[in-house]
Amino acid sequence: MSNRIFPVFFLIAAGVVLQAAPPDGSGYSWKLIFDDEFEGTSLDRTKWISQHPWTRDYKGDAYNRDENVTVGDGCLTITAKAESYAGHSFTSGAISTGYSKFRFKYGYAEARIKMPGARGSWANFWMLTDGWPPEFDVVEYPLYNVEGDNNQRYRYITNIHYGDSQSNMATHWRSSNLSAGFHTYALDWRPWYVAYYFDDGYVRSLNDFAPSNDFGSMYLILDYYVGGDWSGEVWQHPDPATWPAPTSSSVQMKIDWVRVWQRIQDTVKEMIGRWTLDEISGTTAFDSSGKGMHGQLKGGLSFDSGRVNGNLGTALMFDGVDDYIELPAGFDEFDNGFTVALWARPTAVKNYARFIDLGNGAAANNIILARSGTSNHLLFKVYGKDTSDGTVTASNAIELNRWQFFAATINTSGSVKIYKNGQVIQTGTSTWPWGVQRTKNYIGRSNWSSDAYYQGAMDEIRIYDYALSEAEIQALFEQTAHCMYPYPESLDLNWDCVVDLEDIVGMMDYWLAEGLYPAAGQ
Repeated sequence: MSNRIFPVFFLIAAGVVLQAAPPDGSGYSWKLIFDDEFEGTSLDRTKWISQHPWTRDYKGDAYNRDENVTVGDGCLTITAKAESYAGHSFTSGAISTGYSKFRFKYGYAEARIKMPGARGSWANFWMLTDGWPPEFDVVEYPLYNVEGDNNQRYRYITNIHYGDSQSNMATHWRSSNLSAGFHTYALDWRPWYVAYYFDDGYVRSLNDFAPSNDFGSMYLILDYYVGGDWSGEVWQHPDPATWPAPTSSSVQMKIDWVRVWQRIQDTVKEMIGRWTLDEISGTTAFDSSGKGMHGQLKGGLSFDSGRVNGNLGTALMFDGVDDYIELPAGFDEFDNGFTVALWARPTAVKNYARFIDLGNGAAANNIILARSGTSNHLLFKVYGKDTSDGTVTASNAIELNRWQFFAATINTSGSVKIYKNGQVIQTGTSTWPWGVQRTKNYIGRSNWSSDAYYQGAMDEIRIYDYALSEAEIQALFEQTAHCMYPYPESLDLNWDCVVDLEDIVGMMDYWLAEGLYPAAGQ
């Protein structure tokens, strides 16, 4: 069948079907590591076994028979039948990649399924490793109430079993009857992170979820029970005499396709944003990295009025009231870590004033470099969706009314280094920035409404999609440290960080024009 809404391309020469990659932010590359489109007429025994690896009568009233698993018309169908077999009153089926045919650790697993609708049905797409727990339940669809407002044909379950029989279960209600058509159920498993998707749309996630890091490689199971014990509630066993005929779609679990993807590690390390703040006028801070991440000046801030002498060329002065720069959505690929580097000259102590805050709102995938409260400490921290594994704070790092070079790096292990003027001043750990698109990205403003705006000047702001080394940070500092040390800024008329003959000539021209110094012969 393969009726997915995304385009399907055929690589004819190789005889391979290339499917659309999983939904996510830009910047990702994926490789398809397992798929079955069920285009043939029988089960592909190189990929599947037609039972649970350990038994044929797992849960419920049905015994799994090979005959109940069929392939045709672009689908695999598992049919539950009312028939006496091997001491059971029903038969049904299951497919699994088993202990050895296919397993994976980390990836995006998805299946397009049309659920059965008969009361007493329980269809599933799930994953196991050696032993139990752990267990990923991509979708469970138990039907023990199919009447009225609580018609369970409109809902499904997701769950994770881990640790000492712990679980994290959620119920998801939908506006359509899930047994009336095909839908895609998916799980995205990454280090520290598990997310669920329905029809390519985000459903929920577990963030900073350390237990899943210890899960072994998983194998796939798709099965169809009849009756069973759901959360301690033993269902009334379905009556074989009233069970629908095998030709009824209400007793058929149809699977269009199953796919598993893995991300391709990004090996390109590059600058992904550089704002020199050297514009002469207007309200656009142009990104000179080549990535097109141009910022918009907000709160009345403009280069016409906010342009001042900078550490390197000119800088921008923020008023601490409502001035900030809004950056575009993005900042979603940090396979190799993250670096932020900038020059700052704060002129006031403002509560949790941000140098940068990249995120999706408060406590939502934020990457933060900021003042710690109203202290002189500099903090760096990264959030998962709503939590952080730690704040790294450099004590008494921020000075007022003086240009300083600050940088922070975090690698893929969560190791953080904070720098001032090219030197490491603090180390620690935080959450590795996850690869999610960030849509609320600011310079000089926080994603928390209670925090203050930054007051002072900033210049030469850079963001990299990898953790720069100590030597690279030192080199960047030396490259940009033109105005590190105090100088009479008011006399640097051309803002080149040097008071020289060109500035003196400019002063003389000004004096003559204003009549402050008599012209020759007068």
